[in-house]
Amino acid sequence: MNNRFVLLLMLSTVFAGSALAQYTKERLQKAKEINARSYDDIKGSPYLYEEFMYCSPFSQRRGQAYKEEWLNYNGYEGAFEIKRQGKLYGLPVQDYDSLVVHPSKEDSLIAQEYFVKNLLPGKPGFVNVLYYGRHLQLIREFKSKAELQIVETPGKSLKTPKFTRYYYYTLQKDRVPYKIHLRKADFILILGHKKELTAYIKQHKLNMSRPGDVKKLLRYYEEELAE
Repeated sequence: MNNRFVLLLMLSTVFAGSALAQYTKERLQKAKEINARSYDDIKGSPYLYEEFMYCSPFSQRRGQAYKEEWLNYNGYEGAFEIKRQGKLYGLPVQDYDSLVVHPSKEDSLIAQEYFVKNLLPGKPGFVNVLYYGRHLQLIREFKSKAELQIVETPGKSLKTPKFTRYYYYTLQKDRVPYKIHLRKADFILILGHKKELTAYIKQHKLNMSRPGDVKKLLRYYEEELAE
């Protein structure tokens, strides 16, 4: 992804012109409504985010970034959903190259997340990018599975379905992807600079199992250590 595209991602809060807004409105009017109560018999949630997040879709082909809708990712269906006037719709993503998710509490670039199309070699479609830097990208894959759990009651055992959440992480360095766990040893193995990274983690009391702290370490690497 070239520097121009990265810049446009960062400027994703710009509102689109009326022509594009009209085009988007027409596309969303054709979006399929989803039954919001289809998971009432399954405990837990199939969604990536606890609440729907404000999202800006971006089209490189159209050269536009603009405000869109409240979005979530359904890890059970493997699909994006938007909430509009209390109803759920499938997001028509075929015209977008990326989706920028804005945090609900922090309004900073480091806190933003992205869904970027065709970023990983050999993996078409969107991937969830937690950190997007010049050399490094931290990618999270999320899946939700409906699995049976056993609930013991007096006299019998009941099997009830429950959503189980699974997270898988990839660190891409200079276009080379590495499957990782969120732990210090994995990042040092890929990035090197053991002394500097260990000292930074200790000084800033980073918990490497937390994506937010991992993003701080990756930003430090990009700014101070990357060649």
